[in-house]
Amino acid sequence: MIGEHVNPYSHEKVKITEDEITQSFRYICSEIKDSERYLVLLQEDDEVLDYRDAKAFFPSEVCHISRGGGHTYTDFADRLPDIEQHIQQ
Repeated sequence: MIGEHVNPYSHEKVKITEDEITQSFRYICSEIKDSERYLVLLQEDDEVLDYRDAKAFFPSEVCHISRGGGHTYTDFADRLPDIEQHIQQ
């Protein structure tokens, strides 16, 4: 996500910096209310997103961090009981 990108339609080049990502994430997360409504499932070895960024913005009680994994959330099926329980609350 960080770096230079080309719009496939307009061919406009855009450079995205880490600082812009951080600012955007802070803005988006500053709007989160009623955090108990959220279930944040993170995996440490996500090759696209750094789980620590999400962990820094959400209360620890809504974050569930798994070792290993990846961006496709490799053990999603194992988390289905947790997801079901969260939905029923």
